[in-house]
Amino acid sequence: MQTIHNGDTTAFTVPQAFTDLTGSVSAGQLPSGGVPISNISATGTASSSTYLRGDGSWSTPSGSGGMTWPSAAGIAVYSGSSTWGTSLTAPASAIVGISDSQTLTNKTLTSPVLTTPALGTPASGALTNCSFPTLNQNTTGSSGSCTGNSATATTASACSGNSATVTGLVIASGKTHTVNNSITLAGTDSTTMTFPGTSDTVVTLTATQTLTNKTLTSPTLTTPALGTPASGTLTNCSGLPAANIVAGTMASGMTFVAPALGTPASGTLTNCTFPTLNQNTTGTAGGLTGTPAITVAGITCSSITNSGVSANKRITAHAGTVPTSTSFALSSGWGTSPTLTIVEGTDQACQITIVAKATVGASPTVVYTFKDGTWTQVPIVVCNRTDASAAAAAPGATVTNQWVVTSLSATAVTFTFNGTPVANNTYGLAWIAMGT
Repeated sequence: MQTIHNGDTTAFTVPQAFTDLTGSVSAGQLPSGGVPISNISATGTASSSTYLRGDGSWSTPSGSGGMTWPSAAGIAVYSGSSTWGTSLTAPASAIVGISDSQTLTNKTLTSPVLTTPALGTPASGALTNCSFPTLNQNTTGSSGSCTGNSATATTASACSGNSATVTGLVIASGKTHTVNNSITLAGTDSTTMTFPGTSDTVVTLTATQTLTNKTLTSPTLTTPALGTPASGTLTNCSGLPAANIVAGTMASGMTFVAPALGTPASGTLTNCTFPTLNQNTTGTAGGLTGTPAITVAGITCSSITNSGVSANKRITAHAGTVPTSTSFALSSGWGTSPTLTIVEGTDQACQITIVAKATVGASPTVVYTFKDGTWTQVPIVVCNRTDASAAAAAPGATVTNQWVVTSLSATAVTFTFNGTPVANNTYGLAWIAMGT
């Protein structure tokens, strides 16, 4: 039994089979859900993964079965059982893919983020908020308009066009700055260095260079090789080696400091000062005249001739060394442990006393070794007895026993007492030695 609505609201029932009907039924005459899927005559199998094609067949869509759309577009993922979620107008050309290599035409990008883009040659653009990379040896081309923030440059092959500022380096428009090698510029800020008006080589501190047409104001020259100067004033110069002085006449007023004169051929020493002569002075006076005041070992000579010294008031014998007890040797004739005392004098003139002791003997001696060493020639020695006391065995008698020089050499002198001393008596001896 089938129930059919033929356009009105009244239903009727037909007993015969539905296939016996003829004619057609419009879509408006079929109620919603009036024809189940199982009653649709089509080839294939109806399922959640197939669709009914126009040729009356159930088919599976080609591809993976779904597409992913950006969530900002409000479009959900189609999985076969869900819906699109919103309408989508298909464009007239291909849809842009996320990772597809495609060329966009007539597009306006609002605030895009470009990651390592290859900009090519932009027709225009404002780089106000852009950061520039550090220039290096791989940077080539020209900086058409290097303005705004500064860029640190290690080296740059060229920079032309409009004025460019790179880390304080300003290159005016139309100028070219070419650096072919590594170079480091160091100095004080705000310092201006002016290069010559013509092409030339810059003078450096240590390079070996020849300067031409230069005026040096108050220079300090260290061991210079002056060559042959055309002119010059050496007023304030010093240290001129004597060997380099050219023969000629010295100017008046010149002062020699500690010169080695050698043997002058001639000269006038009227205003010269002579050193003091002493025992170490050698040579011949040669021809001293007049009345010079020459002091020899403390003695001032008033007259000197080639033959010797005359008109002297006194000669001193106190220039030598004072003797010591070790300079004397007493013989046994002075008794056991006699006493020797140095009264005064020096090696050249001296006075001593001897106190004789028990067990005296005849003709005792005193040997004196010269304190100042060996004489150049054997000196002349004069001696005498200085005591005036009589011997104990002869009270009131005049002393007749005397000292005698019995041996003399350049190193020592022997004094002999010509008699026999008396124990505990004092005997005096004085002598003068003269020579060279």
